[in-house]
Amino acid sequence: MAVLGETIQGLVIQEFIHDHARQETHIGTAVIQNTLGGRSDPNTRL
Repeated sequence: MAVLGETIQGLVIQEFIHDHARQETHIGTAVIQNTLGGRSDPNTRL
């Protein structure tokens, strides 16, 4: 069971990193659009 536990933990960490990267990308895109005058509210979901 130790191997299974490590595998699950690894997947959770990967998902966390992936989700964090996706948020960073979203924020970056919103900032770029805001700078270009595309959106006035950077918190608007794409």
